[in-house]
Amino acid sequence: MFLRDLFISKGLTDFEMQPKEIFGRPDFYFENRKTALFMDGCFWHGCENCFQEPATNKKFWNSKIKTNISRDRMVDKKLKSLGIKVIRVKEHELKKDANNVLDSIEKKLPPDNRPRVLDLFAGAGGLSEGFIRAGCNMIGHIEMDENACSTLVTRMIYHALLKRGAMQEYKQYVLGKITRETLIEKYGLQKERDSVICSTINESSYKDLIEQIRLRLGDEELDMIVGGPPCQAYSCIGRARDDRNMKWDRRKFLYRYYVGFLKAFKPKYLFLKMCPV
Repeated sequence: MFLRDLFISKGLTDFEMQPKEIFGRPDFYFENRKTALFMDGCFWHGCENCFQEPATNKKFWNSKIKTNISRDRMVDKKLKSLGIKVIRVKEHELKKDANNVLDSIEKKLPPDNRPRVLDLFAGAGGLSEGFIRAGCNMIGHIEMDENACSTLVTRMIYHALLKRGAMQEYKQYVLGKITRETLIEKYGLQKERDSVICSTINESSYKDLIEQIRLRLGDEELDMIVGGPPCQAYSCIGRARDDRNMKWDRRKFLYRYYVGFLKAFKPKYLFLKMCPV
């Protein structure tokens, strides 16, 4: 738990805790980096520096520890054969210098290669939901409706807590027994919360929004922009209901800002969802 909190404090949050489907059930698994991390207690894993033989029942404990060491080697070999990198941290190392251990882990972790995605006109997050489940890293969601933004924040929290194995607390939040801010502070979910930008995309705002996304990206590049501009101005029903046939409806021209984001970031891919009816 201490190491988990260290990861969160450093913004290192793309892990699952003890996933059953990964051989050996590592304490931390970074799926997109294909890396398993084990936190080894010095007694239980027979640390060469710290292990002290118990004064009683020596035969049992020596056999138990040897079995654990043998299993560790077998797990490491199996994971490596599956193309999964293995990192092991000793209990005494973490107690002696936690920051040094964290720096060492960060250096050993392969880069985060998840595709970085921006969702424009995000609504309640239908597109984001699909791309998150496909393993993408949502850099930001821009949406004007406050209720939709609240839903987006909740879904980002859900996916983060699912990876951390904290669904019981998420259920408490849904039931109103824990506040959203309590969860955000406890699990370091500020990044997930702040990925949702509640703003109208228009002539006066879109350049500032572009700069906000640049700050979030840092030195990284955006891989994909997705979005679904409002379709009312394009739909047969929408035009039929308007005396001017939606000719000058502002929603009809929002695609231009989508193009503006494309020019600014030059992503590898784009996905524009339009659904005229």
